[in-house]
Amino acid sequence: MALKRFVLMLAVCVFVVVSVCGCSFETGSGGNSSPMQSSHSEKEDSTNSGSSTGELTPPQHSSSMGDESSSGTVGGEDETQPEDEIPVSFGVTVDGGVIRWDNVAAAVYEVTVNGKKITTVLTEYEPEGLTVGVYDVKVTAYLTLDPVLSVTAFAELAVKSLPPVLSASGKVLTWTSVDGAAYYEIYKEGAYIAQNSTNFYTAEAGIYTVVAVFDDQRLNSDHSNLVVVGEVDVNAPTLSRDGKYLKWTAVAGAAFYRIYVNGEPFQIVFGTAYDFSASYEKHFKEDYPDGVVVTVVACFSEDLNSGHSNELFFGQE
Repeated sequence: MALKRFVLMLAVCVFVVVSVCGCSFETGSGGNSSPMQSSHSEKEDSTNSGSSTGELTPPQHSSSMGDESSSGTVGGEDETQPEDEIPVSFGVTVDGGVIRWDNVAAAVYEVTVNGKKITTVLTEYEPEGLTVGVYDVKVTAYLTLDPVLSVTAFAELAVKSLPPVLSASGKVLTWTSVDGAAYYEIYKEGAYIAQNSTNFYTAEAGIYTVVAVFDDQRLNSDHSNLVVVGEVDVNAPTLSRDGKYLKWTAVAGAAFYRIYVNGEPFQIVFGTAYDFSASYEKHFKEDYPDGVVVTVVACFSEDLNSGHSNELFFGQE
């Protein structure tokens, strides 16, 4: 009896165990995901999320990397190079032995002539002590701001010969020699008449000058002093008026002209016209309100002049 009761209880326990285990297995096969199944599904989703075709999308850079790439820099350093010269026009001219150059704001200048350098803040320089010849000129402008920039211009400086000294004895002209001159040109009343490799010339009556000529024409001298040979009848200029200007005819060989007002020397002029209105208002109107008498004289030297021109009355307009 006891044995039957034990067997019966064992059968009940086995049934209960089988029932419980069977329920668990049935739950697993019913489509509800298990932890392993869930992990597998997430992996597949993450793999296929980049493209509908199943292709992988490239990795995305951070926004900071993108900005750095678009700015044209490498390793955070700017590749842009600084300007290597001053962005301005810069030139050099030479006139009468004076070197002049364009002004550059906030700059100092280095001038080199014949190997000699000077530094200046001015925009012109006249070298001294140079012998006759042609010299290379270099001017560099240094911008004193940061960074220091520079620009250079070049020119040539021609140092002309001094003119010969001319004299006359009777009809014979003689002049001093000029070192390096190839020959000499003789001028009468300002017009070229002859050339000579020696230092003398037999002349007719007239007013003469001589020029020393070099193989390099830039070195030619200016005209020598004036010399008169024989009796010279110098024609006086003819004076006229054009509005506020005095005008007169040119006289061959004249070095300059002198204006006279009421018989007194007033002004030296190197051309053949002069604006006299302002001078009259400033100098003569108060003392001569009705006007003044003006003449002009052609001057060949301080000692040789023409006669006075015709008289011209100049008053208020």
